[in-house]
Amino acid sequence: MSSLRIGLNDFNNYSFNGQTFISKGSAGQGRWATIPWIGVFSEAISITAESGFDIVYLFSEDMKSVYLSLNQGWNLFKKIYKDGRL
Repeated sequence: MSSLRIGLNDFNNYSFNGQTFISKGSAGQGRWATIPWIGVFSEAISITAESGFDIVYLFSEDMKSVYLSLNQGWNLFKKIYKDGRL
């Protein structure tokens, strides 16, 4: 299973129609995540899962299913609006 954790970050960056895309994945930082993921990020929009939006493959806990989702990073908003007001 540890090879999964290493392999998720072993994707190549690639270009399409003049845009660069970055692929990243994680099975957890320090501890195993319940749901491993692989994200595809456009450099023009976001290069991390913390801000912008991106396409993500989410794997079920039993690894029998995979889901394609459009995600929006939330950490940037938490930092900007940390006191809970607009």
